[in-house]
Amino acid sequence: MTRPVFEDVLLAFSVSENLGKLSSHTPSDFGLDCVFGFKFYAMFMILAGHSLLFLVGGPVLQRDGNKQENSERLIAAVNLSPRRSMRRQSLAFNFSRRSVERLLHELKFHPARYVLFRNYLIADSVMDVQNRWITMCAHEPSSNATTIDSVVGPGKIEEDESQEKVVRSIANEPFKNNQLFVDTFFLVSGFLLSRLMLVELDKNKRINLFSFFALRYIRLTPAYAVVIAFYATLFVKIDSGPLWDARIGLERDRCVASWWANIIYVNNYVNTDMLCMFQSWYIAADTQLFLISMFLVYTMWRWPTVGKILLFVVLALSVAIPYVITLISRLDPLLMMFRTELEDISSNAFFKNSYVKTHMRGTPYFLGVLLGYLVHRLQQSDKKVPR
Repeated sequence: MTRPVFEDVLLAFSVSENLGKLSSHTPSDFGLDCVFGFKFYAMFMILAGHSLLFLVGGPVLQRDGNKQENSERLIAAVNLSPRRSMRRQSLAFNFSRRSVERLLHELKFHPARYVLFRNYLIADSVMDVQNRWITMCAHEPSSNATTIDSVVGPGKIEEDESQEKVVRSIANEPFKNNQLFVDTFFLVSGFLLSRLMLVELDKNKRINLFSFFALRYIRLTPAYAVVIAFYATLFVKIDSGPLWDARIGLERDRCVASWWANIIYVNNYVNTDMLCMFQSWYIAADTQLFLISMFLVYTMWRWPTVGKILLFVVLALSVAIPYVITLISRLDPLLMMFRTELEDISSNAFFKNSYVKTHMRGTPYFLGVLLGYLVHRLQQSDKKVPR
Protein backbone atom coordinates (compact mmCIF):
# COMPACT_ATOMS: atom_id res chain seq x y z
CA MET A 1 0.00 0.00 0.00
CA THR A 2 1.50 3.30 -1.06
CA ARG A 3 1.54 6.36 1.20
CA PRO A 4 -0.50 9.46 0.28
CA VAL A 5 1.39 12.14 -1.63
CA PHE A 6 0.76 14.67 1.15
CA GLU A 7 2.44 12.34 3.67
CA ASP A 8 5.47 11.96 1.39
CA VAL A 9 5.74 15.76 1.10
CA LEU A 10 5.72 16.14 4.90
CA LEU A 11 8.29 13.37 5.35
CA ALA A 12 10.60 15.18 2.93
CA PHE A 13 11.09 17.77 5.72
CA SER A 14 11.29 15.23 8.57
CA VAL A 15 14.48 15.50 10.65
CA SER A 16 14.40 11.89 11.83
CA GLU A 17 13.64 10.55 8.35
CA ASN A 18 16.45 12.51 6.70
CA LEU A 19 18.99 11.85 9.46
CA GLY A 20 18.27 8.13 9.12
CA LYS A 21 18.94 8.24 5.40
CA LEU A 22 22.11 10.29 5.86
CA SER A 23 23.52 7.93 8.48
CA SER A 24 22.74 4.74 6.54
CA HIS A 25 24.66 3.23 3.67
CA THR A 26 23.07 1.57 0.67
CA PRO A 27 25.52 0.04 -1.80
CA SER A 28 25.29 1.52 -5.29
CA ASP A 29 23.76 -0.71 -7.95
CA PHE A 30 26.26 0.65 -10.47
CA GLY A 31 29.46 0.38 -8.42
CA LEU A 32 29.67 4.12 -7.78
CA ASP A 33 30.35 4.02 -4.02
CA CYS A 34 33.70 5.77 -4.51
CA VAL A 35 31.85 8.84 -5.83
CA PHE A 36 30.25 9.37 -2.41
CA GLY A 37 33.64 9.51 -0.70
CA PHE A 38 34.92 11.83 -3.39
CA LYS A 39 31.97 14.19 -2.79
CA PHE A 40 32.55 14.11 0.99
CA TYR A 41 36.18 15.21 0.78
CA ALA A 42 35.36 17.85 -1.81
CA MET A 43 32.59 19.25 0.41
CA PHE A 44 34.97 19.35 3.40
CA MET A 45 37.47 21.42 1.42
CA ILE A 46 34.74 23.72 0.10
CA LEU A 47 33.36 24.39 3.59
CA ALA A 48 36.83 25.02 5.02
CA GLY A 49 37.73 27.34 2.14
CA HIS A 50 34.50 29.33 2.37
CA SER A 51 35.01 29.69 6.13
CA LEU A 52 38.37 31.32 5.36
CA LEU A 53 36.69 33.54 2.77
CA PHE A 54 34.14 34.80 5.32
CA LEU A 55 36.85 35.21 7.95
CA VAL A 56 38.70 37.60 5.66
CA GLY A 57 35.67 39.43 4.27
CA GLY A 58 33.44 39.56 7.34
CA PRO A 59 33.56 41.68 10.51
CA VAL A 60 35.20 38.89 12.48
CA LEU A 61 38.85 39.69 13.17
CA GLN A 62 39.88 42.27 15.79
CA ARG A 63 42.46 44.91 15.16
CA ASP A 64 45.78 44.44 16.90
CA GLY A 65 47.05 46.78 19.56
CA ASN A 66 45.46 48.92 22.24
CA LYS A 67 42.28 50.39 20.80
CA GLN A 68 41.82 52.92 23.56
CA GLU A 69 45.34 54.27 23.00
CA ASN A 70 44.77 54.46 19.25
CA SER A 71 41.49 56.27 19.81
CA GLU A 72 43.09 58.90 22.06
CA ARG A 73 45.91 59.48 19.56
CA LEU A 74 43.50 59.98 16.69
CA ILE A 75 41.22 62.28 18.73
CA ALA A 76 44.22 64.43 19.49
CA ALA A 77 45.39 64.33 15.89
CA VAL A 78 42.16 65.62 14.39
CA ASN A 79 41.10 67.83 17.31
CA LEU A 80 37.87 65.82 17.64
CA SER A 81 36.01 65.68 20.96
CA PRO A 82 34.91 62.29 22.39
CA ARG A 83 31.30 63.51 22.48
CA ARG A 84 31.34 64.23 18.76
CA SER A 85 32.93 60.88 18.01
CA MET A 86 30.24 59.07 20.02
CA ARG A 87 27.56 60.96 18.08
CA ARG A 88 29.05 59.73 14.83
CA GLN A 89 29.29 56.28 16.33
CA SER A 90 25.53 56.29 16.95
CA LEU A 91 25.01 57.34 13.34
CA ALA A 92 27.02 54.31 12.26
CA PHE A 93 24.65 51.96 14.05
CA ASN A 94 21.70 53.59 12.32
CA PHE A 95 23.29 53.39 8.88
CA SER A 96 20.92 50.72 7.61
CA ARG A 97 17.94 52.96 8.38
CA ARG A 98 19.20 55.98 6.45
CA SER A 99 19.99 56.58 2.87
CA VAL A 100 23.63 56.97 1.93
CA GLU A 101 23.03 60.44 0.51
CA ARG A 102 21.40 61.75 3.69
CA LEU A 103 24.14 60.39 5.93
CA LEU A 104 26.93 61.76 3.76
CA HIS A 105 25.21 65.14 3.71
CA GLU A 106 24.88 65.21 7.50
CA LEU A 107 28.53 64.33 7.97
CA LYS A 108 29.61 66.79 5.24
CA PHE A 109 31.32 64.06 3.26
CA HIS A 110 32.18 64.46 -0.38
CA PRO A 111 30.55 61.59 -2.39
CA ALA A 112 33.96 60.56 -3.69
CA ARG A 113 34.83 59.46 -0.16
CA TYR A 114 31.95 56.99 0.05
CA VAL A 115 34.27 54.00 -0.49
CA LEU A 116 36.28 54.99 2.54
CA PHE A 117 33.04 55.52 4.45
CA ARG A 118 31.75 52.06 3.46
CA ASN A 119 34.94 50.21 4.37
CA TYR A 120 35.15 51.77 7.80
CA LEU A 121 31.50 51.12 8.55
CA ILE A 122 32.16 47.37 8.73
CA ALA A 123 33.22 47.20 12.36
CA ASP A 124 33.87 44.53 14.96
CA SER A 125 32.79 46.22 18.17
CA VAL A 126 31.57 49.48 19.69
CA MET A 127 35.14 50.69 20.28
CA ASP A 128 36.10 49.71 16.74
CA VAL A 129 33.18 51.74 15.38
CA GLN A 130 34.52 54.74 17.28
CA ASN A 131 38.08 54.14 16.09
CA ARG A 132 37.03 53.83 12.46
CA TRP A 133 34.80 56.88 12.49
CA ILE A 134 37.61 58.91 14.03
CA THR A 135 40.07 57.58 11.46
CA MET A 136 37.66 58.46 8.69
CA CYS A 137 37.13 61.95 10.08
CA ALA A 138 40.89 62.42 10.03
CA HIS A 139 40.64 62.33 6.24
CA GLU A 140 38.53 65.49 6.28
CA PRO A 141 40.76 68.50 5.56
CA SER A 142 41.27 70.80 8.54
CA SER A 143 43.55 73.74 9.04
CA ASN A 144 44.54 72.79 12.56
CA ALA A 145 44.56 68.99 12.31
CA THR A 146 47.59 66.77 12.01
CA THR A 147 47.47 64.74 8.79
CA ILE A 148 46.41 61.13 9.02
CA ASP A 149 49.68 60.09 7.36
CA SER A 150 51.58 61.01 10.51
CA VAL A 151 49.28 58.85 12.63
CA VAL A 152 48.51 55.65 10.72
CA GLY A 153 51.12 55.52 7.96
CA PRO A 154 52.08 57.22 4.71
CA GLY A 155 49.57 57.60 1.93
CA LYS A 156 46.96 54.95 2.69
CA ILE A 157 45.10 52.97 5.31
CA GLU A 158 46.36 49.41 5.33
CA GLU A 159 44.35 46.29 6.07
CA ASP A 160 44.37 44.93 9.58
CA GLU A 161 47.51 43.01 10.43
CA SER A 162 45.37 40.19 11.83
CA GLN A 163 43.70 39.67 8.46
CA GLU A 164 47.02 39.76 6.66
CA LYS A 165 48.30 37.05 8.99
CA VAL A 166 45.30 34.87 8.16
CA VAL A 167 45.81 35.28 4.41
CA ARG A 168 49.57 34.72 4.58
CA SER A 169 49.39 31.73 6.95
CA ILE A 170 50.93 28.59 5.45
CA ALA A 171 48.25 26.51 7.23
CA ASN A 172 45.59 28.24 5.13
CA GLU A 173 47.31 27.70 1.78
CA PRO A 174 45.22 24.62 0.81
CA PHE A 175 42.01 26.64 1.22
CA LYS A 176 42.83 29.88 -0.62
CA ASN A 177 41.92 28.45 -4.02
CA ASN A 178 39.04 26.38 -2.64
CA GLN A 179 36.80 27.81 -5.36
CA LEU A 180 38.33 25.21 -7.67
CA PHE A 181 36.84 22.45 -5.51
CA VAL A 182 33.39 23.61 -6.61
CA ASP A 183 34.33 22.29 -10.04
CA THR A 184 34.51 18.78 -8.57
CA PHE A 185 30.76 18.91 -7.98
CA PHE A 186 30.16 19.94 -11.57
CA LEU A 187 32.33 16.97 -12.62
CA VAL A 188 30.40 14.53 -10.43
CA SER A 189 27.03 15.94 -11.58
CA GLY A 190 27.94 15.51 -15.24
CA PHE A 191 29.29 12.01 -14.60
CA LEU A 192 26.16 10.82 -12.75
CA LEU A 193 23.80 12.33 -15.33
CA SER A 194 25.62 10.61 -18.20
CA ARG A 195 26.02 7.26 -16.46
CA LEU A 196 22.47 6.94 -15.10
CA MET A 197 20.78 8.30 -18.21
CA LEU A 198 22.65 5.85 -20.45
CA VAL A 199 21.60 2.96 -18.16
CA GLU A 200 17.98 4.10 -18.41
CA LEU A 201 18.20 4.38 -22.21
CA ASP A 202 19.76 0.92 -22.58
CA LYS A 203 17.06 -0.55 -20.37
CA ASN A 204 13.94 1.11 -21.81
CA LYS A 205 15.24 2.09 -25.28
CA ARG A 206 13.69 5.56 -24.94
CA ILE A 207 13.25 8.39 -22.49
CA ASN A 208 10.95 11.39 -22.18
CA LEU A 209 13.38 14.30 -21.82
CA PHE A 210 10.65 16.69 -20.67
CA SER A 211 9.60 14.34 -17.84
CA PHE A 212 13.25 13.68 -17.01
CA PHE A 213 13.89 17.40 -16.47
CA ALA A 214 10.51 17.96 -14.75
CA LEU A 215 11.34 15.28 -12.17
CA ARG A 216 14.54 17.11 -11.29
CA TYR A 217 12.69 20.41 -10.99
CA ILE A 218 10.02 18.91 -8.73
CA ARG A 219 12.65 17.18 -6.58
CA LEU A 220 14.71 20.34 -5.97
CA THR A 221 12.32 23.27 -6.01
CA PRO A 222 10.05 22.76 -2.95
CA ALA A 223 12.93 22.66 -0.44
CA TYR A 224 14.72 25.43 -2.35
CA ALA A 225 11.59 27.62 -2.21
CA VAL A 226 11.33 27.14 1.57
CA VAL A 227 14.90 28.42 2.04
CA ILE A 228 14.25 31.41 -0.24
CA ALA A 229 11.09 32.24 1.70
CA PHE A 230 13.05 32.05 4.97
CA TYR A 231 15.64 34.49 3.62
CA ALA A 232 12.92 36.87 2.42
CA THR A 233 10.90 36.88 5.66
CA LEU A 234 12.13 35.33 8.91
CA PHE A 235 15.92 35.37 8.63
CA VAL A 236 16.27 39.05 9.50
CA LYS A 237 14.06 38.62 12.61
CA ILE A 238 16.01 35.85 14.36
CA ASP A 239 18.84 38.06 15.64
CA SER A 240 19.97 41.67 15.97
CA GLY A 241 23.12 43.77 16.23
CA PRO A 242 24.87 46.83 14.80
CA LEU A 243 25.62 45.05 11.52
CA TRP A 244 22.69 42.62 11.39
CA ASP A 245 20.27 44.83 9.47
CA ALA A 246 22.98 46.01 7.09
CA ARG A 247 24.04 42.47 6.21
CA ILE A 248 20.98 40.26 6.64
CA GLY A 249 18.52 43.02 5.78
CA LEU A 250 20.33 43.37 2.47
CA GLU A 251 19.96 39.63 1.84
CA ARG A 252 16.24 39.93 2.61
CA ASP A 253 15.81 42.83 0.19
CA ARG A 254 17.62 40.93 -2.55
CA CYS A 255 15.44 37.85 -2.11
CA VAL A 256 12.26 39.92 -2.09
CA ALA A 257 13.34 41.50 -5.39
CA SER A 258 14.72 38.40 -7.17
CA TRP A 259 13.09 35.27 -5.70
CA TRP A 260 11.39 34.51 -9.01
CA ALA A 261 14.74 34.30 -10.83
CA ASN A 262 15.88 31.64 -8.35
CA ILE A 263 12.70 29.60 -8.77
CA ILE A 264 13.23 29.32 -12.53
CA TYR A 265 17.00 28.85 -12.12
CA VAL A 266 18.23 31.85 -14.10
CA ASN A 267 19.46 33.96 -11.17
CA ASN A 268 23.08 33.73 -12.31
CA TYR A 269 22.15 35.74 -15.42
CA VAL A 270 19.06 37.76 -14.44
CA ASN A 271 19.04 40.42 -11.71
CA THR A 272 22.60 39.63 -10.67
CA ASP A 273 22.78 43.04 -8.98
CA MET A 274 20.13 41.72 -6.57
CA LEU A 275 21.26 38.09 -6.32
CA CYS A 276 19.17 36.26 -3.73
CA MET A 277 21.48 34.00 -1.67
CA PHE A 278 24.85 34.38 -3.34
CA GLN A 279 25.51 30.63 -3.04
CA SER A 280 22.40 29.88 -5.12
CA TRP A 281 24.33 30.59 -8.34
CA TYR A 282 25.57 26.99 -8.23
CA ILE A 283 22.16 25.33 -8.44
CA ALA A 284 21.22 27.64 -11.33
CA ALA A 285 24.40 26.84 -13.27
CA ASP A 286 24.06 23.12 -12.53
CA THR A 287 20.45 23.10 -13.73
CA GLN A 288 21.34 24.88 -16.96
CA LEU A 289 24.20 22.45 -17.62
CA PHE A 290 21.90 19.53 -16.80
CA LEU A 291 19.43 20.75 -19.43
CA ILE A 292 22.13 21.03 -22.11
CA SER A 293 23.75 17.71 -21.24
CA MET A 294 20.49 15.76 -21.43
CA PHE A 295 20.41 16.36 -25.16
CA LEU A 296 24.13 15.60 -25.50
CA VAL A 297 23.80 12.23 -23.76
CA TYR A 298 20.70 11.28 -25.74
CA THR A 299 22.45 12.20 -28.99
CA MET A 300 25.47 10.06 -28.05
CA TRP A 301 23.19 7.12 -27.36
CA ARG A 302 20.96 7.53 -30.43
CA TRP A 303 23.61 8.63 -32.94
CA PRO A 304 27.00 7.75 -31.38
CA THR A 305 29.25 9.33 -34.03
CA VAL A 306 27.31 12.59 -34.23
CA GLY A 307 26.96 12.68 -30.44
CA LYS A 308 30.68 12.24 -29.82
CA ILE A 309 31.57 14.99 -32.30
CA LEU A 310 28.99 17.31 -30.73
CA LEU A 311 30.30 16.63 -27.21
CA PHE A 312 33.88 17.40 -28.21
CA VAL A 313 32.77 20.63 -29.94
CA VAL A 314 30.86 21.72 -26.83
CA LEU A 315 33.81 20.73 -24.63
CA ALA A 316 36.21 22.75 -26.79
CA LEU A 317 33.92 25.77 -26.66
CA SER A 318 33.64 25.48 -22.87
CA VAL A 319 37.44 25.84 -22.70
CA ALA A 320 37.80 28.54 -25.35
CA ILE A 321 35.05 30.88 -24.17
CA PRO A 322 36.40 31.46 -20.61
CA TYR A 323 39.93 31.76 -21.99
CA VAL A 324 38.97 34.47 -24.50
CA ILE A 325 36.76 36.39 -22.06
CA THR A 326 39.40 36.30 -19.33
CA LEU A 327 42.11 37.42 -21.75
CA ILE A 328 40.14 40.25 -23.36
CA SER A 329 38.57 41.53 -20.14
CA ARG A 330 41.81 41.05 -18.17
CA LEU A 331 39.94 39.24 -15.40
CA ASP A 332 41.42 37.80 -12.23
CA PRO A 333 41.82 34.01 -12.31
CA LEU A 334 39.82 33.60 -9.10
CA LEU A 335 38.21 35.65 -6.35
CA MET A 336 41.07 37.44 -4.65
CA MET A 337 41.53 37.10 -0.88
CA PHE A 338 41.29 40.80 -0.07
CA ARG A 339 38.79 42.25 2.35
CA THR A 340 37.53 44.88 -0.07
CA GLU A 341 36.81 42.09 -2.58
CA LEU A 342 34.90 39.91 -0.13
CA GLU A 343 32.97 42.28 2.15
CA ASP A 344 29.86 41.87 -0.01
CA ILE A 345 30.62 39.05 -2.40
CA SER A 346 27.31 39.42 -4.26
CA SER A 347 28.34 42.90 -5.43
CA ASN A 348 31.83 41.82 -6.45
CA ALA A 349 32.23 42.53 -10.18
CA PHE A 350 34.25 39.36 -10.89
CA PHE A 351 31.78 37.21 -8.94
CA LYS A 352 28.60 38.39 -10.67
CA ASN A 353 30.05 38.89 -14.17
CA SER A 354 32.31 35.85 -14.45
CA TYR A 355 32.38 33.43 -11.51
CA VAL A 356 28.65 32.58 -11.52
CA LYS A 357 28.14 32.39 -15.29
CA THR A 358 27.37 28.99 -16.78
CA HIS A 359 29.44 29.64 -19.90
CA MET A 360 32.46 30.17 -17.62
CA ARG A 361 31.93 26.98 -15.59
CA GLY A 362 30.91 24.33 -18.14
CA THR A 363 34.22 22.52 -18.71
CA PRO A 364 34.21 20.20 -15.65
CA TYR A 365 30.55 19.32 -16.21
CA PHE A 366 31.09 18.28 -19.82
CA LEU A 367 34.22 16.36 -18.81
CA GLY A 368 32.02 14.53 -16.33
CA VAL A 369 29.58 13.69 -19.11
CA LEU A 370 32.45 12.29 -21.19
CA LEU A 371 33.79 10.31 -18.23
CA GLY A 372 30.33 8.86 -17.52
CA TYR A 373 30.02 7.77 -21.14
CA LEU A 374 33.44 6.08 -21.08
CA VAL A 375 32.71 4.26 -17.78
CA HIS A 376 29.35 3.08 -19.11
CA ARG A 377 30.86 1.66 -22.29
CA LEU A 378 33.70 0.07 -20.34
CA GLN A 379 31.30 -1.68 -17.95
CA GLN A 380 29.29 -2.94 -20.93
CA SER A 381 32.34 -4.50 -22.54
CA ASP A 382 34.31 -7.55 -21.48
CA LYS A 383 37.45 -5.48 -20.86
CA LYS A 384 38.87 -5.49 -17.35
CA VAL A 385 40.76 -2.55 -15.90
CA PRO A 386 43.94 -3.83 -14.15
CA ARG A 387 44.24 -2.96 -10.46
